[in-house]
Amino acid sequence: MTIELLEYLTLARANENAMGRAKPKPYGIEPITAFYCFLGANVVAALFAPIQDCDETFNYWEPTHYMSHGYGLQTWEYSPDYAIRSWLYVGLHAIVGNLRRLLPRSTKV
Repeated sequence: MTIELLEYLTLARANENAMGRAKPKPYGIEPITAFYCFLGANVVAALFAPIQDCDETFNYWEPTHYMSHGYGLQTWEYSPDYAIRSWLYVGLHAIVGNLRRLLPRSTKV
């Protein structure tokens, strides 16, 4: 492109803006609107489908209970025969869960 053509395009854009034409938006939807749409979808999903997969329950909560209380279920992924998952992640949850033992207990059953 020549310099004259670039100057012409720059002046044409300036005239469009001066005549009241708005600049096109870079997004089809405002980012804050998209955020609220996704937030609403996540809230609805959390309210109506709290457990998406049985692995969330049995692969983490059961071994955490096993570590915290010394009894319970041990899933096959953590067993010494297969050992395909580390106990580190479960151990972090067990530590947090065991911190509740430092709190005073209620006398109610």
